[in-house]
Amino acid sequence: MPQFINLYMARLTVKILTAIYWLAALVWVVACKNVNRDVPFPSDEKEFATPVPKPFKLSEPRKIDWVFTNTDTLNLPLPKRIDFNKIPSKGFYPDGFHPLTFESQTLIDGFTVVL
Repeated sequence: MPQFINLYMARLTVKILTAIYWLAALVWVVACKNVNRDVPFPSDEKEFATPVPKPFKLSEPRKIDWVFTNTDTLNLPLPKRIDFNKIPSKGFYPDGFHPLTFESQTLIDGFTVVL
């Protein structure tokens, strides 16, 4: 049974590749018209239409209803001091190099492996 499936898939693949070949050949024949001709260019037309000036008009004014909040009723967060000397820091390497904390080992001649 598996040999039948392999034979069927091989025949199907050949048919698909043949169809793709003939389709590509047809597109090449139809699309590749190497005709040396000049493209007509209108001499009196411009690429873009001339802009038409229009008068600038503002819309009718509307009243804005502002919502005011009383600052006395706000629950503000408690201020906290930050001691920047207690924050852990680590080096910044702009080129992306980070030094290794241990040595590499050579297992096979010519290959260096970091374990």
